Amino acid sequence: MISLLNGFAHRLTCRNAFFMFCRAVSCHVGVGWRRTSKFEICYRNVLLICFRNLIQFNQLICNIMRNLLLSTLLLLLLHFGQYLQAQSASQGSLADTENVPSYVANVTVNSEGKIRLVVDNPENLRCKITIFDDRDKVIYQEFSSQNKYRKLIDISPVPGDSAKVILTIDGKRFVYHIKKTEWRRTYTVEPVIALR
Repeated sequence: MISLLNGFAHRLTCRNAFFMFCRAVSCHVGVGWRRTSKFEICYRNVLLICFRNLIQFNQLICNIMRNLLLSTLLLLLLHFGQYLQAQSASQGSLADTENVPSYVANVTVNSEGKIRLVVDNPENLRCKITIFDDRDKVIYQEFSSQNKYRKLIDISPVPGDSAKVILTIDGKRFVYHIKKTEWRRTYTVEPVIALR
């Protein structure tokens, strides 16, 4: 059902999308065989537009656009795919410069507080990964010189509303600040700060 809705998400302009949506998931809007009003035919039939259905449809579309209905695995895969596309585009445009670093590092977080660390390190440089809580206490620390480093770390049980991930590679420090938003209970990553 989510793939069906994601396919329609970029074409949602007006009533046509509403009718297609109601055909696909009529069992979620109308429950049972009863009729609630003369404008609505329930369960496995086409739903006609009424005020209640329109409100539920708008709420469902808003949740889909905010990625609240996708599973955490799909969110990680979506963010990782966007990351790979951006990196391949940037590597193609910077191929003629000489001082391009041979490594690529990225940190993403999903709404449940799982951090995905990605380091592509073709020269096998030493990489230090450190995660701090909001009181600057070390929660996790690891050294690696792998060619491709991938790690999924859960920080949801960590007390406080922020954390910090520091990747140190080739003498450069990349600092990622992760904050929990209170009203949605989700996590966000602030832009990277590269320090020397």
